[in-house]
Amino acid sequence: MARYAAKLVKNNSEIGLDDGGSATVTFANGTSITADLVIGADGIRSQVRGQLFSDQQPVFAGEHAYRAVIDVEDTHGLPYDDNLRMYIGRGTKIYFLPLQHRGQVSYDVTVLNADPTPNPVASKEELLRTVEGFDERIIATTRDLDMNTVNIRAVYDIDPVDTWHSNSVALIGDAAHAMCHHQGQGANSAILDAGALADCLRDEATVAEALAAYQAVRKPMTDELQRLSRQGWSEDEVNTVFPGQKPGELGATIKE
Repeated sequence: MARYAAKLVKNNSEIGLDDGGSATVTFANGTSITADLVIGADGIRSQVRGQLFSDQQPVFAGEHAYRAVIDVEDTHGLPYDDNLRMYIGRGTKIYFLPLQHRGQVSYDVTVLNADPTPNPVASKEELLRTVEGFDERIIATTRDLDMNTVNIRAVYDIDPVDTWHSNSVALIGDAAHAMCHHQGQGANSAILDAGALADCLRDEATVAEALAAYQAVRKPMTDELQRLSRQGWSEDEVNTVFPGQKPGELGATIKE
C-alpha cells in the first residue's frame, strides 16, 4: 500500500481515471500513480468525491464550534467522571467530555452564528457572551481558556452521497459522509469505515465486489447518523431551547 501526501490536480480528465480494473491519479506536483484501489480520504471538501461521485457542496449548519482540550484543574469543579455532559441554553450547546486517562477535558462550546467563514476569528469577549447565564463554573472555565489553543470552526456537513465507490475508487470518512458533530460520531465513523473496508477486501473475491460490500455495510448507518446529527434534538427542544436556529429546515433535506 502506498500513501501520497500530495494535492490532486483540479482537472476532470486527470484527477481519477478509473478504467474498471485500476485507477490513475495525477497530483499537483506532477506525480501520477496507477493502483488497484484508490481511497479518497480527503475530507468534507473531497476532490475525489467532487470529480467522480457528487458535485454537492458542504452545507453550513448556522453554527460555530469552539473546541479545546484543557486540564481538569482548569474546569473550576465541574463534574469529572466517566460521563459526557451537555449544558444547553439560549442557542448554545456546551459539550464537556472528561478524558480521564490524561487528566484533561474536551471542552466544546457550539453557538449560533450566521457567518459561514470556514475558519472564523473570534475574541474571548465574543465567546463569553455566548455563555452568559450558565453555571458560574462554566463561565469561569470559558473565561480561563487560552484562545491560542482554541480551535474555531464553522459547522458544516454534506447531504448523503448516493454512491461512494466505483470499481477501483472508494470514499471514506468525511469524504463520504461528513456530519455535524452533535452526535460525536464523525471520527468514530471514519475508523469504522476503515475496519469495514479492510474486512470486505479480505473477504470478497475482487476489489469491485469488496467496495460494493463496504458501501452496503456502512452507508445505512452513516446516512442515519447524518440525519440525527442534523436534527440533534426533538422538535420541542428545538423550539424552546434553540429558537431561530431552524435546524428542521436543514434536517428536512435528509429523508427518513
